[in-house]
Amino acid sequence: MRFAAPFAQLKYIILSLPQNNTEVIYLSSNPENKKKAVPLGFTMALAQNLPAMKVFANLPESQQQRCIDRAHFADSKEEMQRLVSDIANSEIL
Repeated sequence: MRFAAPFAQLKYIILSLPQNNTEVIYLSSNPENKKKAVPLGFTMALAQNLPAMKVFANLPESQQQRCIDRAHFADSKEEMQRLVSDIANSEIL
């Protein structure tokens, strides 16, 4: 996946959550780091859905990884938004 500037050099995104919590999400286009990296579209969709972001931030790491794995296979913006909506409604668990 290629990103146009300014996203080409983006390494991570820090999300500010309510109650002074933060979540650091690492991004990578390196296939070796793909398992750990979060797709930019997933991060953007979470940022637009605060309930989903709160649920995702509080999931155990194994469940977060399942969400990230699903996000890697999303073929469209609508599919990514559906995934995030499922997270917000706790239907991903």
